[in-house]
Amino acid sequence: MNISWSDLGNVQADGDYPFRDGTITVTFADIDVWNKNPRAQFQLMRKHPIHGSVKYVLGKQTDEKLRRSRTKLSTKAATVIRGI
Repeated sequence: MNISWSDLGNVQADGDYPFRDGTITVTFADIDVWNKNPRAQFQLMRKHPIHGSVKYVLGKQTDEKLRRSRTKLSTKAATVIRGI
């Protein structure tokens, strides 16, 4: 699952925020990415604590442009292979 800045209410500072059934940690670096690209998304990662509440963190940044390019390339490759 991908998380955008708007999913977190456009938070302005790093810290822990209520999220789903626990909290999510947002870092200064995450905020910096969103300030430069408000449409950026990150993979949601869930920590599995032994005790206590559920915690989430933001994983690697996903690249929508790259994903779209791969889809276009896959479609073109399939067309060439099929001879369509």
